[in-house]
Amino acid sequence: SRQRGTQITLALDNSLSDDEAYTLAVDAKGVTAKGKTARGVFYALMTLDQLLRGNGATECADAIPALFISDKPRTHVRELMVDPARTFIPFEDLKAFVPEMARYKLNAMHLHLVDDQAWRIEIKKYPQLTEQASSRWGQDDIQMPYKGYYTQEQMRELVKLGAEYHVDIVPEIEMPGHSAEVMTAYPELSCTHEPYKQMDFCAGSVATYDFLENVLKEVMDIFPSKYIHVGGDEADKASWPTCPLCQRKMKELGTDKEGLQASLIAHFGRFLNEHGRQLVGW
Repeated sequence: SRQRGTQITLALDNSLSDDEAYTLAVDAKGVTAKGKTARGVFYALMTLDQLLRGNGATECADAIPALFISDKPRTHVRELMVDPARTFIPFEDLKAFVPEMARYKLNAMHLHLVDDQAWRIEIKKYPQLTEQASSRWGQDDIQMPYKGYYTQEQMRELVKLGAEYHVDIVPEIEMPGHSAEVMTAYPELSCTHEPYKQMDFCAGSVATYDFLENVLKEVMDIFPSKYIHVGGDEADKASWPTCPLCQRKMKELGTDKEGLQASLIAHFGRFLNEHGRQLVGW
Protein backbone atom coordinates (compact mmCIF):
# COMPACT_ATOMS: atom_id res chain seq x y z
CA SER A 1 0.00 0.00 0.00
CA ARG A 2 1.01 3.66 -0.40
CA GLN A 3 1.61 5.63 2.77
CA ARG A 4 1.49 9.41 2.89
CA GLY A 5 5.03 10.73 2.42
CA THR A 6 6.19 7.50 0.72
CA GLN A 7 9.28 8.03 -1.42
CA ILE A 8 8.94 8.05 -5.22
CA THR A 9 12.12 7.14 -7.12
CA LEU A 10 12.63 7.95 -10.81
CA ALA A 11 15.37 6.21 -12.78
CA LEU A 12 16.56 5.32 -16.28
CA ASP A 13 16.90 1.66 -17.23
CA ASN A 14 18.80 0.89 -20.44
CA SER A 15 17.80 -2.76 -20.29
CA LEU A 16 14.27 -1.91 -21.38
CA SER A 17 13.48 -2.74 -25.00
CA ASP A 18 11.73 0.43 -26.19
CA ASP A 19 12.26 4.17 -25.75
CA GLU A 20 8.71 4.45 -24.40
CA ALA A 21 8.88 1.32 -22.24
CA TYR A 22 8.69 1.60 -18.48
CA THR A 23 8.32 -0.35 -15.27
CA LEU A 24 6.38 0.76 -12.22
CA ALA A 25 6.90 -0.92 -8.85
CA VAL A 26 4.92 -0.22 -5.68
CA ASP A 27 5.77 -1.91 -2.41
CA ALA A 28 6.06 -1.10 1.29
CA LYS A 29 9.26 0.84 0.65
CA GLY A 30 7.73 3.22 -1.89
CA VAL A 31 7.26 3.74 -5.62
CA THR A 32 9.93 3.22 -8.28
CA ALA A 33 9.31 4.41 -11.86
CA LYS A 34 11.88 3.42 -14.49
CA GLY A 35 12.06 4.10 -18.22
CA LYS A 36 14.59 3.58 -20.95
CA THR A 37 14.26 7.31 -21.66
CA ALA A 38 12.68 10.30 -19.96
CA ARG A 39 9.58 9.64 -22.04
CA GLY A 40 9.29 6.16 -20.58
CA VAL A 41 9.63 7.53 -17.04
CA PHE A 42 6.93 10.07 -17.87
CA TYR A 43 4.53 7.32 -18.96
CA ALA A 44 5.25 5.41 -15.76
CA LEU A 45 4.15 8.49 -13.85
CA MET A 46 1.02 8.76 -15.99
CA THR A 47 0.17 5.18 -15.05
CA LEU A 48 0.79 6.03 -11.40
CA ASP A 49 -1.57 8.99 -11.80
CA GLN A 50 -4.27 6.67 -13.20
CA LEU A 51 -3.85 4.29 -10.27
CA LEU A 52 -4.05 7.09 -7.73
CA ARG A 53 -7.13 8.61 -9.32
CA GLY A 54 -8.89 5.31 -9.83
CA ASN A 55 -11.78 4.95 -12.23
CA GLY A 56 -12.27 8.54 -13.31
CA ALA A 57 -11.90 9.99 -9.82
CA THR A 58 -10.71 13.57 -9.52
CA GLU A 59 -9.13 13.16 -6.08
CA CYS A 60 -6.13 10.92 -5.39
CA ALA A 61 -6.71 7.79 -3.36
CA ASP A 62 -4.99 7.26 -0.01
CA ALA A 63 -3.57 3.91 -1.06
CA ILE A 64 -2.96 1.65 -4.03
CA PRO A 65 -2.09 -2.06 -3.94
CA ALA A 66 1.46 -3.32 -4.10
CA LEU A 67 2.17 -4.07 -7.74
CA PHE A 68 4.71 -4.38 -10.56
CA ILE A 69 3.89 -3.21 -14.09
CA SER A 70 6.09 -3.69 -17.16
CA ASP A 71 4.66 -1.87 -20.16
CA LYS A 72 5.58 -0.76 -23.68
CA PRO A 73 3.54 0.58 -26.61
CA ARG A 74 2.09 -1.57 -29.37
CA THR A 75 2.19 1.43 -31.73
CA HIS A 76 4.65 4.29 -31.71
CA VAL A 77 2.24 6.90 -33.10
CA ARG A 78 -0.84 7.28 -30.90
CA GLU A 79 -2.64 10.23 -32.35
CA LEU A 80 -5.64 12.38 -31.59
CA MET A 81 -7.07 14.42 -34.46
CA VAL A 82 -8.22 17.91 -33.46
CA ASP A 83 -10.17 19.89 -36.06
CA PRO A 84 -10.37 23.66 -35.55
CA ALA A 85 -10.81 24.25 -39.30
CA ARG A 86 -14.55 23.66 -39.33
CA THR A 87 -15.29 24.92 -35.80
CA PHE A 88 -12.67 27.21 -34.34
CA ILE A 89 -11.20 26.16 -31.00
CA PRO A 90 -9.93 29.07 -28.85
CA PHE A 91 -6.21 28.78 -28.22
CA GLU A 92 -6.42 28.18 -24.46
CA ASP A 93 -8.93 25.38 -25.08
CA LEU A 94 -6.65 23.90 -27.73
CA LYS A 95 -3.73 23.88 -25.28
CA ALA A 96 -5.89 22.06 -22.73
CA PHE A 97 -5.99 18.99 -24.98
CA VAL A 98 -2.25 18.39 -24.48
CA PRO A 99 -2.09 17.35 -20.78
CA GLU A 100 -5.26 15.30 -21.17
CA MET A 101 -3.74 13.48 -24.14
CA ALA A 102 -0.61 12.74 -22.12
CA ARG A 103 -2.68 11.18 -19.31
CA TYR A 104 -3.80 8.53 -21.80
CA LYS A 105 -0.33 8.17 -23.36
CA LEU A 106 -1.35 9.73 -26.68
CA ASN A 107 1.81 11.16 -28.21
CA ALA A 108 0.71 13.07 -31.33
CA MET A 109 -1.88 15.74 -32.01
CA HIS A 110 -2.97 15.77 -35.65
CA LEU A 111 -3.92 19.43 -36.00
CA HIS A 112 -6.31 19.92 -38.92
CA LEU A 113 -5.60 23.60 -39.56
CA VAL A 114 -7.23 24.21 -42.95
CA ASP A 115 -10.23 23.03 -44.93
CA ASP A 116 -12.91 24.41 -47.23
CA GLN A 117 -14.55 26.18 -44.29
CA ALA A 118 -11.58 28.21 -43.04
CA TRP A 119 -7.80 28.68 -42.87
CA ARG A 120 -6.65 28.78 -39.23
CA ILE A 121 -2.88 29.46 -39.21
CA GLU A 122 -0.99 32.68 -39.86
CA ILE A 123 1.22 32.54 -42.96
CA LYS A 124 3.26 35.70 -43.14
CA LYS A 125 3.88 35.55 -46.91
CA TYR A 126 0.14 35.30 -47.61
CA PRO A 127 -1.73 37.56 -45.14
CA GLN A 128 -5.07 37.23 -46.94
CA LEU A 129 -5.32 33.66 -45.73
CA THR A 130 -6.06 34.91 -42.23
CA GLU A 131 -7.44 38.35 -43.09
CA GLN A 132 -10.10 36.89 -45.38
CA ALA A 133 -10.17 33.10 -45.26
CA SER A 134 -10.21 32.60 -41.48
CA SER A 135 -13.96 33.28 -41.47
CA ARG A 136 -16.13 30.39 -42.52
CA TRP A 137 -16.89 30.83 -46.21
CA GLY A 138 -15.06 34.18 -46.12
CA GLN A 139 -17.89 35.97 -44.28
CA ASP A 140 -16.23 38.76 -42.30
CA ASP A 141 -19.24 39.32 -40.04
CA ILE A 142 -19.61 35.73 -38.86
CA GLN A 143 -18.83 35.22 -35.19
CA MET A 144 -17.36 32.48 -33.03
CA PRO A 145 -17.06 29.55 -33.15
CA TYR A 146 -16.54 29.88 -36.90
CA LYS A 147 -14.17 32.84 -37.02
CA GLY A 148 -10.56 32.94 -35.86
CA TYR A 149 -7.01 31.80 -36.46
CA TYR A 150 -3.80 31.02 -34.61
CA THR A 151 -0.70 33.19 -34.82
CA GLN A 152 2.65 31.60 -35.49
CA GLU A 153 3.74 32.50 -31.96
CA GLN A 154 0.73 30.66 -30.55
CA MET A 155 1.61 27.59 -32.59
CA ARG A 156 5.20 27.73 -31.31
CA GLU A 157 3.80 27.89 -27.79
CA LEU A 158 1.66 24.83 -28.50
CA VAL A 159 4.69 22.95 -29.86
CA LYS A 160 6.67 23.86 -26.72
CA LEU A 161 3.83 22.70 -24.46
CA GLY A 162 3.55 19.49 -26.44
CA ALA A 163 7.27 18.79 -25.96
CA GLU A 164 6.85 19.14 -22.20
CA TYR A 165 4.19 16.42 -22.29
CA HIS A 166 5.85 14.29 -25.02
CA VAL A 167 3.11 15.14 -27.52
CA ASP A 168 4.20 15.93 -31.09
CA ILE A 169 2.08 18.45 -32.99
CA VAL A 170 1.49 17.24 -36.56
CA PRO A 171 0.04 20.00 -38.80
CA GLU A 172 -2.24 19.33 -41.76
CA ILE A 173 -2.27 21.63 -44.80
CA GLU A 174 -4.83 20.33 -47.33
CA MET A 175 -4.02 19.90 -51.04
CA PRO A 176 -5.16 19.84 -53.79
CA GLY A 177 -8.77 19.55 -52.61
CA HIS A 178 -10.63 20.92 -49.60
CA SER A 179 -9.17 24.30 -50.53
CA ALA A 180 -12.17 26.51 -51.27
CA GLU A 181 -11.06 28.88 -48.50
CA VAL A 182 -7.75 29.50 -50.30
CA MET A 183 -9.60 30.23 -53.54
CA THR A 184 -11.64 32.93 -51.80
CA ALA A 185 -8.46 34.72 -50.73
CA TYR A 186 -6.25 33.95 -53.74
CA PRO A 187 -8.57 33.06 -56.66
CA GLU A 188 -5.63 33.17 -59.07
CA LEU A 189 -4.64 29.77 -57.68
CA SER A 190 -7.83 28.20 -59.08
CA CYS A 191 -8.42 27.13 -62.67
CA THR A 192 -10.84 29.98 -63.52
CA HIS A 193 -9.42 32.69 -61.20
CA GLU A 194 -12.93 33.21 -59.84
CA PRO A 195 -13.62 33.12 -56.08
CA TYR A 196 -16.28 30.76 -54.68
CA LYS A 197 -16.18 28.64 -57.87
CA GLN A 198 -13.61 25.87 -57.27
CA MET A 199 -12.75 23.59 -54.39
CA ASP A 200 -9.31 22.64 -55.71
CA PHE A 201 -5.99 24.22 -56.59
CA CYS A 202 -5.12 24.44 -60.28
CA ALA A 203 -2.74 21.49 -60.53
CA GLY A 204 -1.27 22.72 -63.81
CA SER A 205 -0.22 26.15 -62.59
CA VAL A 206 3.32 26.93 -61.44
CA ALA A 207 1.76 29.45 -59.04
CA THR A 208 0.09 26.60 -57.12
CA TYR A 209 3.37 24.82 -56.49
CA ASP A 210 5.12 28.05 -55.49
CA PHE A 211 2.31 28.93 -53.08
CA LEU A 212 2.18 25.53 -51.40
CA GLU A 213 5.96 25.27 -51.11
CA ASN A 214 6.11 28.70 -49.47
CA VAL A 215 3.31 27.77 -47.07
CA LEU A 216 5.02 24.50 -46.15
CA LYS A 217 8.32 26.27 -45.52
CA GLU A 218 6.66 28.47 -42.89
CA VAL A 219 4.81 25.49 -41.44
CA MET A 220 8.02 23.47 -41.15
CA ASP A 221 9.72 26.41 -39.45
CA ILE A 222 7.03 26.32 -36.75
CA PHE A 223 6.46 22.58 -36.33
CA PRO A 224 9.49 20.28 -35.81
CA SER A 225 7.33 17.18 -36.33
CA LYS A 226 8.82 14.51 -38.60
CA TYR A 227 5.40 14.18 -40.23
CA ILE A 228 3.53 16.83 -42.23
CA HIS A 229 -0.02 15.93 -43.27
CA VAL A 230 -1.23 17.16 -46.68
CA GLY A 231 -4.71 15.65 -46.84
CA GLY A 232 -4.47 14.61 -50.48
CA ASP A 233 -7.87 12.93 -50.83
CA GLU A 234 -11.38 13.82 -52.00
CA ALA A 235 -10.26 16.32 -54.62
CA ASP A 236 -13.25 17.31 -56.75
CA LYS A 237 -11.14 18.08 -59.87
CA ALA A 238 -14.27 19.42 -61.59
CA SER A 239 -12.45 22.19 -63.46
CA TRP A 240 -9.30 20.26 -64.36
CA PRO A 241 -10.69 18.61 -67.55
CA THR A 242 -11.45 22.04 -69.07
CA CYS A 243 -8.47 23.97 -67.69
CA PRO A 244 -5.78 24.60 -70.35
CA LEU A 245 -2.97 24.50 -67.78
CA CYS A 246 -4.19 21.23 -66.26
CA GLN A 247 -4.74 19.74 -69.70
CA ARG A 248 -1.19 20.67 -70.73
CA LYS A 249 0.23 19.17 -67.54
CA MET A 250 -1.73 15.96 -68.05
CA LYS A 251 -0.41 15.72 -71.59
CA GLU A 252 3.17 16.24 -70.42
CA LEU A 253 2.75 13.49 -67.82
CA GLY A 254 0.83 11.19 -70.15
CA THR A 255 -1.94 10.74 -67.62
CA ASP A 256 -5.50 11.69 -66.69
CA LYS A 257 -6.82 13.88 -63.86
CA GLU A 258 -6.30 11.09 -61.30
CA GLY A 259 -2.68 10.81 -62.36
CA LEU A 260 -2.32 14.58 -62.16
CA GLN A 261 -3.50 14.51 -58.56
CA ALA A 262 -1.03 11.72 -57.78
CA SER A 263 1.78 13.69 -59.45
CA LEU A 264 1.07 16.77 -57.33
CA ILE A 265 1.14 14.74 -54.11
CA ALA A 266 4.35 12.98 -55.18
CA HIS A 267 5.94 16.38 -55.86
CA PHE A 268 5.24 17.54 -52.32
CA GLY A 269 6.35 14.22 -50.90
CA ARG A 270 9.75 14.80 -52.50
CA PHE A 271 9.74 18.43 -51.36
CA LEU A 272 9.13 17.45 -47.74
CA ASN A 273 11.73 14.66 -47.92
CA GLU A 274 14.29 17.22 -49.14
CA HIS A 275 13.61 19.16 -45.94
CA GLY A 276 13.95 16.10 -43.71
CA ARG A 277 10.22 15.54 -43.27
CA GLN A 278 7.77 12.79 -44.19
CA LEU A 279 4.49 13.36 -46.04
CA VAL A 280 1.33 11.87 -44.56
CA GLY A 281 -2.00 11.77 -46.39
CA TRP A 282 -5.44 10.24 -46.23
